[in-house]
Amino acid sequence: MANRPAPGGGFWSVRHAGMRWLLFSPSGRIGRKLFILGWLLLTAMNGFMLSVLLAQDEGGAGLAVWTIVALGAGVITVWASAMLSVKRLHDVDMAGALAVLIFVPALSILVLVALAVWPGTQGPNSFGTKRDAPHA
Repeated sequence: MANRPAPGGGFWSVRHAGMRWLLFSPSGRIGRKLFILGWLLLTAMNGFMLSVLLAQDEGGAGLAVWTIVALGAGVITVWASAMLSVKRLHDVDMAGALAVLIFVPALSILVLVALAVWPGTQGPNSFGTKRDAPHA
């Protein structure tokens, strides 16, 4: 089986574009499935960090080290969350700047649910010609 991108995007396109693009770049568009999977990955990472922190002895050296690691992971997770949301907004042909709404406590859950269920633009739009790939 050849490792080439699928014509309509999907898993193969993301595999070739890379996880770096998926989680850290605002370029392009992603569909609902990748958006949800990306958020589940970030939630699992945060859960792991929280469980490691809670397992540390209070006042121990491990707590200080894991706190610093968790803070770094938190910064990375915030950025990745914003980039997933930007690309999902691009798929529904909206400006990525609206992604700041995921950081407004009263709106965040509503925005995430809306992005997870709102169908994207079929075919090309102003943010790219195909879904699940960087903007060419």
